[in-house]
Order: sequence, then structure tokens, then C-alpha cells
Amino acid sequence: SRAKYGHLPQDGLRIDSAKSVNKAFYPPFEQAAGVYVAGEVYEGNPTTFCDYQNYMDGMLNFPSYYWITEAFQSTSGSISNLYNGINTLKSSCKDTTLLGSFMENHDLARFPSLTNDYALAKNAIAFTMLADGIPIIYQGQEQHFAGSGVPNNREALWLSGYSTSSTLYPFIGTLNKIRKQAIKQDTGYVTYKAVPVYSDASTIVMRKGNTGSQVIGVFTNKGSSGSSSFALTSSASGFTAGQSITDVLSCTSYTTDSNGNLNIAIGAGLPRVLYPTAKLTGSGLCGGSSGSTTAVPAPTTIKTSTTTGGACSTPTSVAITFSDKVVTQYGQSVKLVGSIPQLGAWNAANGIVLSSAGYTAGNPVWSGTINLPAGTSFSYKFVKVNSDGSFDWENDP
Repeated sequence: SRAKYGHLPQDGLRIDSAKSVNKAFYPPFEQAAGVYVAGEVYEGNPTTFCDYQNYMDGMLNFPSYYWITEAFQSTSGSISNLYNGINTLKSSCKDTTLLGSFMENHDLARFPSLTNDYALAKNAIAFTMLADGIPIIYQGQEQHFAGSGVPNNREALWLSGYSTSSTLYPFIGTLNKIRKQAIKQDTGYVTYKAVPVYSDASTIVMRKGNTGSQVIGVFTNKGSSGSSSFALTSSASGFTAGQSITDVLSCTSYTTDSNGNLNIAIGAGLPRVLYPTAKLTGSGLCGGSSGSTTAVPAPTTIKTSTTTGGACSTPTSVAITFSDKVVTQYGQSVKLVGSIPQLGAWNAANGIVLSSAGYTAGNPVWSGTINLPAGTSFSYKFVKVNSDGSFDWENDP
């Protein structure tokens, strides 16, 4: 029984080439294993695919893989097929929350082999990470590997230097953080079946989670040179009047109008992941108990003359130097963003651009000196600004 094997360390088992085995084999196998079982059912037809869930817990979600790839591999991809496919899958499968959500694996051409547009890749990854089921990242995906098929899609990961500063590594980390926070704030998040609540020719909006802690994902195939805007209604998002909302990918803050509606602007073709600001506490995202809390030194007494007993004055500001040691590529820069207005009030667009004057290959340091009001306490983070205008928030200040 499952209880008998509850002490085992593994979370579950993946069955390779599940279509090559008689379906009747799986129920007793799963019972004997005593853990979650997911089969590699290499099948795009929802009816055929979903039938396997009558014999095992879950499967790797190949139908969604095809729809996601089709939607985001180019600026002319089909958003409507993705929208309709998600609804079809939910009505055909017993439980989409038990499927494995992915967009790359060792048998398929990597997504960047289809397009080198980072904005499209970010939309596809974000959709996959926030969809129903268990998100799966194939090694090298975070490095934007672009192998076009076997064996080229099985690149040696060590050739990347295991970079944690690549564009997609922190991006995936942010998505994982908001998913973790959503689960923490809403015990029903993982079993809530994601709903497409809006779509147009280039945009799809997904909602996952109960009202009050719902994650709203805004995804587009406009590409890095594209932009658009639309009105997200309260009935679609579940947001209420005058509610503070944060896009956790850019740390941009929004406030809904008196009807709970929100005007969404998409720039550089980047996705948006909207979450109630009040629920970010403890998430490590966009000021939600993230970064280091730094106190500006207390006012310092400065002598105005060298004579003993001379008059003293108390400064109203203190100069603080911030340094961030991080490897950047041509076209990237680093900003300092924090909780106070002088540091952008957690809006990366208004952060302070640091200087690379002292940057060398052996000592890649960005730095800057800023005058701040004495006695002020604040939190801050460093943000890498990519050449396409997107932001990657670093894990530590």
C-alpha cells in the first residue's frame, strides 16, 4: 500500500515509453510502488492521452507541450489553439493537476532551436511553470541551450560553467518563488485548475488559485520588439476595487480601479505574473521580506574647524557606496532598487544605474555612491537589466 512505502525518499516514478506497455500493467505496478507514477505518453491527441489517467496517476503533458510550442515559437503562433486546448484537456483528463508540465526534454528539439527570441522563451517557460501539474525544467534550459534534436539537445551542462547569472536562471528562480508563495498562501493552489480568462490574437491570460491569493499570468507571442495593452476585468482576474497588485517579474506595482479592473501594458513582449501585493510578505520577491535591511549610519558629528570647542553640525544625509560583483554581458547593466523613493520604491524602472567604471574580467564589480537621508532604514536589491529592457532580480544584494 502507499502507507507501507511512505518512508521512501523518492517523490514518484517516471515510466519511459509508457505507450509501449499494456495499460493493464500499470494499476498493480503503481499499487506496489506505493508512490506517484507519471508515464511518458508521447501523444498529442487529448482523448487518447487522457485515457492513460485511468491506469496511472499522471503523465507528461505532451498535448500542452505541442500547444505551448506552437503558440510561442513565433510571433504568428496560435494563441487560440492553446486557449482551446487547455479547456479540452481539462474536460478530457481526470485531473490535470497531476500531469507533468514541460516544454523541453531529452527527445525533443530545444525551444531556442526554433527561435532565439528571449521574450518568446520567457513566455513559454512562464506558461509551463504556472500551468496545472508539476513543472519540469530540463537541464540546460536555464542556460538557453539550443540543440535542435538528438543528440544535439543533450549538451554537456558543464560547458555553461553552471552559470547562475544567465538570463533564464534567475527568471526561472523567480517563477519558482511565486509558485511556492502561492502554495503557501493558498492550500488549494495546486489543486485549482488553471483557467484561461482572456485571449486575443497574441495574448492569453491564465488564472490559477482561489480569490485573494490568485496568480494571474499574462503571456504574449508579440516577441521582444512587440508591445500591446488591454483591459483586464475584475470578473476575469478576481481582483477587487483599489487592490494593490505586483508584477513579480518586473516588480511593477499596479492599483485596480474602482471596479477592480486593471489596464495591462506589455512591453518588449515580456510576460507578466500578477499577484496581490499584500500576499508577497516572506516571498523574497519585490520587497516581500527580500534583500538585506540596511540602516544608514546615525548622524555623525562633524567639526567645522580644527580648533577645540569649535561649533559642530549634524549632517542631513550620508553617502553610501553600493557594490555588486556580478558577471554581465554586452548590453546589460546593473541597477540598485530599494524600498524608499530614492531607490525607486521597488520599481526597477526607477532604480539607480550603477557604474561599470571599475569592471574587469577578473573583478566584475558594478558600484555607485548615493546620498541618502541620515537615520533612514531601507531594504534593497541589485537588478540586472538585459539588453531587451527586461529585469532579472538577483537573489542576494
